Amino acid sequence: MIKNALLSLKKNIGKTILLFVIIVVITNLVIAGLSIQSATQKSMDQIRSSLGNDVTLSVDFRNMMKNREPGESVSNENTLTTTMADTLKDLKYVENYNY
Repeated sequence: MIKNALLSLKKNIGKTILLFVIIVVITNLVIAGLSIQSATQKSMDQIRSSLGNDVTLSVDFRNMMKNREPGESVSNENTLTTTMADTLKDLKYVENYNY
């Protein structure tokens, strides 16, 4: 079987070389795509870490005062809790850095 395969390769040398070139080109394109993807991910991570955005969560008291009924007192029910902050922390687009 191996002997027949080698004879077929010698008989069809043009097709063999063309097939080999196509396989090499496709392999190089796949490797280039993977390296570009990896480099893009690393640069995005580096940019995110260098920007260093900080977020402070607080209650909008003006909005709370505007939306309350006349004569109604402002309650502490609508204040931000640690549970709410933890749910925001676990969102997909929020990265947590512990300094």
